Amino acid sequence: MMTGAEYRASLRTLKRTVYYQGERIEDVVAHPATRPHVNAAAATYDFACDPKTADLGAATSHLTGERINR
Repeated sequence: MMTGAEYRASLRTLKRTVYYQGERIEDVVAHPATRPHVNAAAATYDFACDPKTADLGAATSHLTGERINR
């Protein structure tokens, strides 16, 4: 399961076209309009990876048997 930092890095490697209010966003991780949403999602990955909160933040996939982010 990836961490919040790994999630942010994965967003930077994906090739996508994102626009906000007619402006093309080159880096969704750093742009002021999308950064709060990225940070919130990244926090859920960190929550799932933290041993103190892993039982709440992660589950076992019934398809693969692997731990996944809720």
